[in-house]
Amino acid sequence: MWPGGAAGSSVLKIWPRSPAFSSGRSRAGTRLVDTLRVFLDCDGSVGATSRALFLHVNSLRHRLARIEAVTGRNPLRFEDRVALAVAMWTQDNRR
Repeated sequence: MWPGGAAGSSVLKIWPRSPAFSSGRSRAGTRLVDTLRVFLDCDGSVGATSRALFLHVNSLRHRLARIEAVTGRNPLRFEDRVALAVAMWTQDNRR
């Protein structure tokens, strides 16, 4: 069981509905989504993600903090990272 309720309802509340984040229309929103994708692909490794994105580690940590501010989930915590991954998968597979 996910913290905060049933799995389905909790996951859908994670992904922000703001057009800047979800649709990728803004440059910052696209950058955050891309950062989260690479971070998840690197299994939550800050070092590997910063190398993959050619970012300084502090810049990556700042982006992860912005993702937490937007979603309310800390990508550095395992449970939140799993919830973000499921939310991203759900968003990608919506038809």
